[in-house]
Amino acid sequence: MLSRDLLKRALPVVVTGASLVYLFSGIDVGSVIASLGAESAMILIPATVIFCVVTLSLEGLSLGILTAPTGAQATALLCARIKAASYIAGMLNYALGIAALSLLFKRRVGMSLTAAAGMVATVSVTDAAMLLSVTTVAAAFYSGQSPALGFGAVVLVTSGAAVGLVFLRFPGSLGPLDRIREVDLFRTVRQAPLGLLARLAVLRLCFVFAFVSMGGAALAAFGVFPPFGAIIVGMAGIALVGALPIAVAGLGTVQLATVELFGSYSNEANLVACSLSLQAAMLVMRMSVGAAFAREFTREAVEVARGEQT
Repeated sequence: MLSRDLLKRALPVVVTGASLVYLFSGIDVGSVIASLGAESAMILIPATVIFCVVTLSLEGLSLGILTAPTGAQATALLCARIKAASYIAGMLNYALGIAALSLLFKRRVGMSLTAAAGMVATVSVTDAAMLLSVTTVAAAFYSGQSPALGFGAVVLVTSGAAVGLVFLRFPGSLGPLDRIREVDLFRTVRQAPLGLLARLAVLRLCFVFAFVSMGGAALAAFGVFPPFGAIIVGMAGIALVGALPIAVAGLGTVQLATVELFGSYSNEANLVACSLSLQAAMLVMRMSVGAAFAREFTREAVEVARGEQT
């Protein structure tokens, strides 16, 4: 058991270290430093501030409307503060952020842990669905093939969402498939009014576009201007890599993904500088928001993170 716990703690550090060593073995550090400058900061810093304000507002609204079906309503402001408090834990590890967020809702809103975890999971699943949908459509249009391919992707995504909803909300029994429908992860989708789910989908779609726009702004700050379709596809890949709990805050793996996905639009040193600057800006901004906007909640979130790691 001890060796397993040690491996769990050491793996992210090892992966981050190995990724950075591999990355910088072929890149001149001086070139990365040379890519950093005041002009980039003048674009990146305001964009990061706007992104944090917009996305935290969307988080508060999204979580706020999802508390209603649980019987424990909370204001969007309170939900935004709780979300801000989970930022630091989430930067250490995506799963830790989810655990901290769920426990904070249990303690501060009076929800059961199952309901809180289900609500948080619903937001995450909706984000994944919206990101996948937008990426599928963008990839189809960006491929340069017939426009019919893009419209076909729209139909495919819409049909898939409709089939999924019918499957989860079908009033009768579906035999062995009921075991899938009864998983707590899908409880909110099964029980919440369709109007609420539609509002959630719109909010999370706005969140996805805010995330993609932030990526585009960061690239533009370093003189990289891919087509919008390429930005969507590339940022989706980076989001996936960053969410994997195999590196410390995605450090190293995110840079490798950035170079791989946008390597045809700029040199490696410039892309690494862009990625590192974006991560640093987000880290500072979210730590500041957590400390100033949700100070007492943040202490609880860090305690949760420590408890999960021991």
